[in-house]
Amino acid sequence: MASRKTFLICFLLFSIAATAATRFVEQRGKVRAYALISRSRGIRLQLVAVQGRVKFSDSLHWLSERSQRKLRRKFPTRKITISYGSLNSRAKKILMNKAFPKDSFRRGVYRHKVVYRGAETFWRLGEWFTGNGANYRAIMKMNRIKSSTLKLGAWISIPKQLLLPAFLPQERPLSKPVLGKPKPEPLQPVSRTTANPVPVSKLGSKITELSPDAKRFHLKYGKDKEGAYAVYRLAKGEALYSSVVVRFTGRLDADAVHELVRIIVKRNKIPDVTDMKVGYPVKIPMEYLLPEFLPRTTKAFKEYQEELKETEKAAQETRIGTATHLNGVYLILDSGHGGRDTGAKYNGAWEDDYMYDIICRIKRIIEKETKGHVLPTTFDKSSRYTPIDKKNLHMDRDEYLRTTPMFPLNSKYVTSVGVHLRWYFANYQYERLKKTGVPGTNIVFISFHSDALYHKVTGTMVYIPSASRKLFRSHVMMKSGKYKPYLEYRSHPMYKFSRKKVQVAEGLSRKFARVLIAQLKAKGIPTHKEKAIRSYIFRSRRSRPFVPAVVRYSKMPLRCLIEVANLKNKGDAANVRDPKFREKYAHAFVQALIQFYGGS
Repeated sequence: MASRKTFLICFLLFSIAATAATRFVEQRGKVRAYALISRSRGIRLQLVAVQGRVKFSDSLHWLSERSQRKLRRKFPTRKITISYGSLNSRAKKILMNKAFPKDSFRRGVYRHKVVYRGAETFWRLGEWFTGNGANYRAIMKMNRIKSSTLKLGAWISIPKQLLLPAFLPQERPLSKPVLGKPKPEPLQPVSRTTANPVPVSKLGSKITELSPDAKRFHLKYGKDKEGAYAVYRLAKGEALYSSVVVRFTGRLDADAVHELVRIIVKRNKIPDVTDMKVGYPVKIPMEYLLPEFLPRTTKAFKEYQEELKETEKAAQETRIGTATHLNGVYLILDSGHGGRDTGAKYNGAWEDDYMYDIICRIKRIIEKETKGHVLPTTFDKSSRYTPIDKKNLHMDRDEYLRTTPMFPLNSKYVTSVGVHLRWYFANYQYERLKKTGVPGTNIVFISFHSDALYHKVTGTMVYIPSASRKLFRSHVMMKSGKYKPYLEYRSHPMYKFSRKKVQVAEGLSRKFARVLIAQLKAKGIPTHKEKAIRSYIFRSRRSRPFVPAVVRYSKMPLRCLIEVANLKNKGDAANVRDPKFREKYAHAFVQALIQFYGGS
């Protein structure tokens, strides 16, 4: 009897060992990452604190944007297990490389070796490597396997066209670029489908009439059984990621960029994204195009043009008095995040302290060299408002919003209540200053941030309010009882907006943004080369555009959110860490403000 029990225990232990495993992935600071592989849950990531606790900032390297918002409340913790679907593209690749070190991409297919008995199924391979478990049929068909059981040690080939972008070979520059002017090609090879596309000439003026931006990039339009599309021919050195998706669709988030590239690759039947010749005609689905690249006669383009004209006209009709040396100008300065919310954190830099250092420099310059006034929204008890001339700043949590009473940014409500108290504070100061006789156009609200986008996106972007009918809201009021202790909320809990005033704000803010971008370029500071001024943000491929709350709900006629840099780009992150860059940026901003108000 005892021997039977011993055998049974040994058998169970062997079964568990054969179907579950833990693999060390990497250690960042005091947090270790492990890959957990089991029969019941597949593959997951586990973050374990060697000392202290795992903070939310430690998870940013791994989580997708959507998962960051969903899982934020679970931090800090000693240990957390994260599902594979919650990881970002880069994290998925790192995890799979550690869990399956023998996998590789060879001869146009991804070769995967089955290592974990029971934990790997065709459905899971579809989920892990293609993003959809339903692709298991295509994987089985390619490998000529009829049984759904995977044998230990078997090699499985996964078609390249199904792979998530993270598992495709990395982009490389064209080894043999085609010299000279590319010969025009007919549109038919672009579709590479059994059904021929409709020639552009037969689509009529309704879809072929080009907008100015479409002409600039020599876009052409077509239509096939999958719908309408625009065709762009790649120039020398261009790739799908930055030269097509970022430029023409406005998507900047890494996951959204990779997902759209996958869709475009599938639509065009592109065999290898790393070997696309100069002049290659790429079809871009019309549904993802920014309005400025749509045909002139489409409804979306007409609305875009009309809104642009209305805001430009509203700005011209709004009188701004000359303010020599910024005399009589009040600047409400906001630095994003703070306290337990570090914001974006990549390549040794993070939003919180580095953006706070920039507003401290702006405050010092304005108060010492001009006659302007500065009202910061935040206050750091450690550094106060003294700029720090160091590359490696200290990350602390002792920042506060300057509300009445002060709101501690180490509160667990920092990303909800804290966000909205910023514009409540700004609006309270705006109303207070107007009562003392300060013109509304002399009160400016600027919020400084750093972004975390696709790694090849670089430079400053400025977000301005949008008067678009689709984004306009006539009123706003936060209803949670968490706001009631603060004077700024109690004095005016609801704010109303007229579309005319938002049009004025969009026009004036765009006018200032143009001056700022010109100043930054003059000083050699990188700005986004495709579209440095934007009135809304896309956070994913399918998400509706939105306007950040601090810009959308503020009342100042001139208000902007400035994304100083993209911290996922190593060059941008190195700039932000450099105190000389931060000083130069502060001077460029002040000079733009002086120029906007009529010079010194």
